[in-house]
Amino acid sequence: MRRSPTISSCRLKSALLLGAGLAVWMALPQAASAATAPAQAAPGAGTAQVEEIVVTARKVSERLQDVPASVSAVTAKQLAASGITDIQGVARSVPNVSFSGGIAGAIQGQVGIRGISTLVRNIGVESGVGFYVDGVYLGRPDNYNQELIDIDRVEVLRGPQGTLFGKNTSAGVITIATKKPVMGVWEEDGHLSYGSGNETIFQANANIPINEKIAARVSGYIQHRDGIVYDPALNTHFDGTNDMGFRGKLLWQPTDDLDIYFIGSYQHTRDTMNVATIRSAGPGGPNVKGYYVPSGLPLLSPVQQYAPYGINFSNGNEETADLAPSGNRYRVHGGSVEATYRLGDYTLTSTTGYRVFVGNQNYSSDLIPANDLDQNYQTEHANQLSQELRLASPKDQFVDYVLGLYYFHSDINATQIQAGTFGLPNLRLFGLPYGPIYSQIGGQALYHDDDESYAAFGQATAHLTDQFRFILGVRYTHDEVNSTFATAHYAGIDPFPGGGLLPSGENEISHSNTSVHTGLQYDFTDRVMAYATFSTGYKGPTVSNIAGEARPIQPETSRDYEIGLKSEWLDHRLVLNLAGFYEKYHNFQAQIFDTSVTPSVFTLGNAGRLESKGLEGEFTGRIDQNLTVSGGVTYALSTYTDFTSQCYVGQPVSLVPGQGCYKDPATGAYAANLKGYPLSQAPRWSYTLNATWRHPVMDGYSIDANANWVWKSQVYTVVPDPNTIISSYGLLGVNVGLSPDDGPWRAAVFARNLLDQRFYNSVFQNFFDPAGYAQGPAVEARRTIGFTVDFKLGD
Repeated sequence: MRRSPTISSCRLKSALLLGAGLAVWMALPQAASAATAPAQAAPGAGTAQVEEIVVTARKVSERLQDVPASVSAVTAKQLAASGITDIQGVARSVPNVSFSGGIAGAIQGQVGIRGISTLVRNIGVESGVGFYVDGVYLGRPDNYNQELIDIDRVEVLRGPQGTLFGKNTSAGVITIATKKPVMGVWEEDGHLSYGSGNETIFQANANIPINEKIAARVSGYIQHRDGIVYDPALNTHFDGTNDMGFRGKLLWQPTDDLDIYFIGSYQHTRDTMNVATIRSAGPGGPNVKGYYVPSGLPLLSPVQQYAPYGINFSNGNEETADLAPSGNRYRVHGGSVEATYRLGDYTLTSTTGYRVFVGNQNYSSDLIPANDLDQNYQTEHANQLSQELRLASPKDQFVDYVLGLYYFHSDINATQIQAGTFGLPNLRLFGLPYGPIYSQIGGQALYHDDDESYAAFGQATAHLTDQFRFILGVRYTHDEVNSTFATAHYAGIDPFPGGGLLPSGENEISHSNTSVHTGLQYDFTDRVMAYATFSTGYKGPTVSNIAGEARPIQPETSRDYEIGLKSEWLDHRLVLNLAGFYEKYHNFQAQIFDTSVTPSVFTLGNAGRLESKGLEGEFTGRIDQNLTVSGGVTYALSTYTDFTSQCYVGQPVSLVPGQGCYKDPATGAYAANLKGYPLSQAPRWSYTLNATWRHPVMDGYSIDANANWVWKSQVYTVVPDPNTIISSYGLLGVNVGLSPDDGPWRAAVFARNLLDQRFYNSVFQNFFDPAGYAQGPAVEARRTIGFTVDFKLGD
């Protein structure tokens, strides 16, 4: 049965009323009195010790060093010292985390953990890395384009998180916690920076005490950066951005036992991304990737097309001559309400979230100064509603636990136009009712995807002795997905001669899953802990909506075996954490090469199997009161164990079916067996180094300096094509500032990518020139030098 194309007002009102009702119910006077936990002094206060970090990786607040899992946390102080302002910066600076922007820019960027990322562009596909902001899951990959404003910390949870965080966390979780309002404190702070390329960032935050029981916090930002890719055909620059947004928060504490926390946010982005430059050219050709172009009508090669503009194709090419304006325009807004009630030593939490994404984008697929295929225009309107109810027990008993219920609903409507001349002449000049603009599907594509999910979960820790603990968690999830596809005539766009509109399609799939997490934890001392865990992950089913096939795609599942050591040495002046892991994935959701149809096509499907195994290590050392060093290193071998793809142009043909690039005996199509190849965008080695130093320079003033280095080994963009390898690279950043010791302001100079290391987000075959290659630029691949001013006013 087809669902309504939007979340019904009845359903929305019911969920919001449920969330509000829970909050009001918690606010009613209760017979049980809350036991207020005594404040704990920060370890090492006044001494040269590593700062303690508190995380919520297990849905309760606890020390990072007490969590039996591979978790990294980046605090607001660390973000500021390293000059990181967005989630892409976090992904590039944390070992074993990668971000691939691709040709479609940040709006379609994907984050990978331990080499596992989802790179499919399909309306119904979400990432295998769950993304949370203030406890609310954000389903669309578009939400990765987050500016880190008024942040408390960013947590990265590696490996499957199917028990406490649910579906679409088969590879891990990234969660952002913003700063909460503080009662009784008036405080204002801001940040202004200006750098190369007219990069301008302004952020302002204010904590406002309203009365004894209510406090508010407001934040806002604007950001601008010029484009880095010049287009002489249009005399403009691409790959720039203009962002703005704000967040408002209200914390109400009607009783000592109850907190009600309201958050509303809005983000508006206009950018000129989605561009690529040509690095090498082939002879060109009339028939590419299944698109029909009549024989005898050869296309001009890119060399011929680009000749009037004097652009040289190379790995360092930073110019394009495309006639299509590229870019993204989108708005993201929504809100949440979190009610926390302390039932004696127990804590009951209700979190209701609602989010809306409205956007459009266009990028050219022909990459030449012609109209062969320069219209790739997409619109999307997506909204989501979530509700979680969670009960946490006290920690000082034989068994402590977290129990919860979860509901999620998303509704997406999208349109797409892919059109161009395809090298054909204007047939209307010859009296025929065709052209000059054609679409493979005959017109405009219309997509609708409806996703509903229910879950119940629980995780418990049994303290068998003072040192030995047993962990067990289970989550049951039920998903229902309905997806439709239709085509419609669009003014000015015709089907290919002799063709017509692609038929409509509709399909649905439902699936239930039980994820588990179990493990052992042992404290050798109060500062050295070891653990061993087994976890399963789950990425919900979807429906492939490519070219109207509306084909159900089975859920993706993962299994993870992990051992780890968390330790503190030298009176907490050195923190050292180690982990080893082995992960296996089944029915991995990916873009596959289907040889069962003629002609063979790329489509969304279940790729088969893959695995990731390796070692991770992180350390933080406090040399003295003024110097802190930290870093991390990861070795991750992420490979396909069962996966078929397309042969790349020029790949040697194997005479043995099933090995290398071979001819399928059943269909006659050529396919490539990728068994043993690394996954795309999966570096084998990555490491980071960071040093922060502070020293008095005059009476009442100090200078501080930070240096950070990030290095990642080579990766494939398109496996197994060696021409798409992105070489290893390292990025050096520095930040040097002056501030008074009482801290009301700080002025600094900074440099990102000080060594001007050049690299690209992606390398891929040119659509209309399969023997040539194009590359997606990376903003971080250019030296940026500038200055910052931070200020703080308050009580």
